[in-house]
Amino acid sequence: MGAVSVATLNIYNLATVLRGTPVGGLFGLWYGSLNSPSQILPWLGYYTNDYNMQLPVMPVWRVNHPELADGTFRTLLMQLPEAKRNARKLYDMPGAYYPLSTDPTGADVTDGPYRLCQNSGPWWCLLLWWHYLYTRDVGYLREVAYPILRGVSEFFSHYMQWHPEEGRYHLEISQQPELMYISYPDPSDTLAVVKYALDATIQAARTLKCDGPLAEKCRHVLDHFPDYPRQGDQLLCHPGVRPDHDNLYTLRGLYQCAELDPEIAPEWEKICVAEVKKDDFWYGATYACHQGKMVNWTGAVHYIGMPACWLGMKAMAWQYLTNLLKTNVKPNGLISHNGSILANSERTEKNIERIPDVSLYHSYGTEPLKAAELLNGRRGESTTENLDCRDTMVPALEGPADYLHLLGEMLLQSHNGILRLFAGLPDDQDAEFHDLRAEGPTLVSASRKNGKVKFIRLKALVPVSWKLKSPWPGKAVLIQSSRSKAIVTETADKFLLLKLAKGEEVILAQQKANLNFASLLHPRTGEPAQARSITFEDGICVWLGKPTHSVYYASLEGARKGTGHL
Repeated sequence: MGAVSVATLNIYNLATVLRGTPVGGLFGLWYGSLNSPSQILPWLGYYTNDYNMQLPVMPVWRVNHPELADGTFRTLLMQLPEAKRNARKLYDMPGAYYPLSTDPTGADVTDGPYRLCQNSGPWWCLLLWWHYLYTRDVGYLREVAYPILRGVSEFFSHYMQWHPEEGRYHLEISQQPELMYISYPDPSDTLAVVKYALDATIQAARTLKCDGPLAEKCRHVLDHFPDYPRQGDQLLCHPGVRPDHDNLYTLRGLYQCAELDPEIAPEWEKICVAEVKKDDFWYGATYACHQGKMVNWTGAVHYIGMPACWLGMKAMAWQYLTNLLKTNVKPNGLISHNGSILANSERTEKNIERIPDVSLYHSYGTEPLKAAELLNGRRGESTTENLDCRDTMVPALEGPADYLHLLGEMLLQSHNGILRLFAGLPDDQDAEFHDLRAEGPTLVSASRKNGKVKFIRLKALVPVSWKLKSPWPGKAVLIQSSRSKAIVTETADKFLLLKLAKGEEVILAQQKANLNFASLLHPRTGEPAQARSITFEDGICVWLGKPTHSVYYASLEGARKGTGHL
């Protein structure tokens, strides 16, 4: 089957709907039936400006296709006049407000308390600034990104309330997504992206030499920004919420914004690891499977698998990636939002009896919910003995993006001026990649076999400086630049400091023969397209394409029984 085959299909899936304006919605160009016999556009064609719309854009820079973000960003730019009207009509504030749900024009169609999930605009600002970091395209920043950055930051710099007795601002009447609290201030997820948006606006205004007063206002808010809510060694979704409460979405903003990077904020690492482990138990998981528990919701990959990857929790990140393959990939290569677990009912029921007797508080009542109520699989009804379950799943765009985003960050991370190779990939997995894109921008290639990195190649698209986390700590490293035939030897316990001119290529290896990296790349065989499969240790198999019916259904029957591929 191969990661390359799945990745290529996922890039294609995103490319079909991320080009042009208006950009495709959650279900892209694919239609599916809901609660009526007719084929209609899911969610009536509305955009939900949370990860439903944001996630499909997130991996495009890492996979070196920044052009795929253009349709999305120009759609947001088309919606900017309506976003400005929203700020005036809904809040009597200047700037621009992007609601949680809109029609393609940007008009607010959000219902009830969801109107107070206010992180949509700041999340788009995060991605708009990523576009600049990964391309350094000043013209695109001026024409497309900055008008949106400016509008969103102007709104939040006025919306946040000044508390003179503390000398701080607070984000009030705002809720953590889907937790439905408006009585608590400072939702942690929204704080993280608001902070990022304000800082990005300051940097963009400096780059474009404009909007000095707005930049000063943003700086004042940042200099008096509220702390992230926590109690003791636990993060909270809001201050005042008890520690053993549903804390959904808390970490994803902090890590997407690269704020709690263990390299620069080690004091947070223990707290965040504990939060990831808590989230791993509760969210999107089910014991309705043959053994242990499984996650079969793409959002869990984003909200839990990604922070695990950035924290170096490699085994957990890999489990989320493989669960996505096990439960969400269709034979035609599309990936669904929800998954299907092909499992034997009798074995499943026995496994459900192993659910621990623990409870979690939540925002829908005063009594906690027991794990057996949440993790028995009966809410989503995702476990089935139907051998055609994968074919009948409705695909959604989060799936391809989740796969590419997590796999890309496992191989290469570039936030905070630090290059990390294979930082989220288990050490026993061989891997090789060519021209993934890092911030800077820089194109990166590398190969690892039997746990040892063979070579790293960097190609700078603009002048860049990097701290490369050495995969050979304390050992001599050979470095050769395209600007010189000389080979330099350096040793570093942790970071190799590299400064590259525009167009310069640098190759690093421990052995001179490996400086000729082209000879190490896995050859492309040009094999004809054919059905391929992976069978996992628990007997579950996944197909890309279909072989003959006898082979295909026999393998699924083996998966259902837990005996594996025949």
